Amino acid sequence: MKRHAIFIDALVMALFAIATPAVAQRSVRPAPDSLRHIQSTIPLSGPPGTEVTIFSENLRLEARIWIGVGQIGSGFEVIGEGTQGQWGAVNATARIPLSATWDRPVVLIVLNGIFSPVALSDPFHVTDENGMIRRSGSFVTAPGPCPAMRDDDGYLYFLSGAVGDVRIGDLLTVEGRYTESGECGEGSLIQVVRRIG
Repeated sequence: MKRHAIFIDALVMALFAIATPAVAQRSVRPAPDSLRHIQSTIPLSGPPGTEVTIFSENLRLEARIWIGVGQIGSGFEVIGEGTQGQWGAVNATARIPLSATWDRPVVLIVLNGIFSPVALSDPFHVTDENGMIRRSGSFVTAPGPCPAMRDDDGYLYFLSGAVGDVRIGDLLTVEGRYTESGECGEGSLIQVVRRIG
């Protein structure tokens, strides 16, 4: 009987540890087909501390959900508990951590009760105090009205401004202002102020 009680105590402690947000710092590497897309993320850029609202009604109903923030291929941190409507819709607000940096985008993540990611947002572009972002990656189109680069996280950016001479496949780092639309049409655009390399 005593062994049985010890086993039950150990099981309760293990379950408590799984359900505690502090243990949720782990890598976001789910199978691509297991994730849904968060339908709305507003705004899509801003400095650390920006409050972001997410909404999605395409998620399966979970017993409990959490909201996290992190970078693709890196760790994430849980920043709050979320709620779902009767049919699974999620409407939540979250604050971008003060530790977020301007050189990589972050994503908001909906997690289930055991902290497995079930949905990811579009990238949120963290800016510096001057409203700038920095991105490193490969040039993927020839110079023209809408040259572009694919950054190290796989996101595509149109480029305008001080791009300079560049050929397909060249590695480059740019700093500039991020906008969601511009002369290239819909899509992520960096109005380049400086090119490094």
